Amino acid sequence: MKNFETIIWEKVEDIGILTLNRPDRFNAVNDTLIQEVFSVVDGLNKDDSVRALIITGAGDKAFCSGADVKKDDKALEWDKDTAPPEAFLQGYRDTVVPLMCGLQGLKIPTIAAINGIAVGIGCDLTLSCDLRIACENTRVASIWIKRGIIPAAGGFWLWPRIVGLGRALDIILSGRFIEAEEGERIGLFNKIVPAHSLKSEAIKMAKIYTANPPIALKLAKMMVYRGLNMEFRTGVELAGAVQTVAHLTEDRNEAMNAWREKRQPKFKGR
Repeated sequence: MKNFETIIWEKVEDIGILTLNRPDRFNAVNDTLIQEVFSVVDGLNKDDSVRALIITGAGDKAFCSGADVKKDDKALEWDKDTAPPEAFLQGYRDTVVPLMCGLQGLKIPTIAAINGIAVGIGCDLTLSCDLRIACENTRVASIWIKRGIIPAAGGFWLWPRIVGLGRALDIILSGRFIEAEEGERIGLFNKIVPAHSLKSEAIKMAKIYTANPPIALKLAKMMVYRGLNMEFRTGVELAGAVQTVAHLTEDRNEAMNAWREKRQPKFKGR
C-alpha cells in the first residue's frame, strides 16, 4: 500500500476506504490532498478488485472543513495582487475539475461517511458520492456564498438533482447549515447512524451493493446518471442496448443458475 501525506487508503475485502487525514486542519483541502485523492480515484478505474468506495474523514469533528485558506493553495485560493485570473482558472481546471469529475464519474458505488462538518468543497465531495451516511455530529453547508463565491466544485449541479430545485436554491443562496435530521428528511442522507458505528455501517451498506454482479452494478449506475439528462424514450431505448450487454455476461447466467438452484451466486465480473 502506498504511503500518502494527507490521506489513508485501505481495503476491507473488496471495499476501498479513503480517509481524509488532516485532523489538525479539520481535514481541510490543499493541493496535496487533491492530488492524492485523485490518484486513488483515478486508479480505481483500473482496479477491478475494488467494487465500492467509502470516503470519510479522520477524527470525530470533521469530514472536511473546505479549502485550507490559511495555506498557499493556488487551485483553491486566488491572490489577485500576485496572480492573473488565467492562473487561478488554469489551476482550478488542473486540480479541482479532474478530482470532482473523476469521483462523480466512478463506475463503482461510492459512499460518503460524513463524520462531522462538511462545508464548501468538503460538502461538494459528499455530494459527488452516490450515497451519504450521516451521524449525530454531521453538519453540512454550501458555505461558498458566505465567502462571496459560488459552489463551483459541483454543488451547483448536484444539489438540485439530490434535493430538488427549491431546496437547492435555499441551501446555496443562504449558505446555512443542514443538521443530520433535516438532511435525512430531504433525501440528502440515506441514513443516520451513531457516530461510533459510522464506518462499520458504511461498510455494511457497501457490502449490500458489492454482493451483486459487478458489471450489472456499473451499468445500472451509468444508466441512472445518463438518464438525468435524457428524454424518457431516449433513455429507455439506450437501456435496451445496455440490457443486451448485461444479458451476454457470464454473471447473468450465474445469477439465473443460482436462483434456480436456490444457492448463493458466485460472481466473477465477466
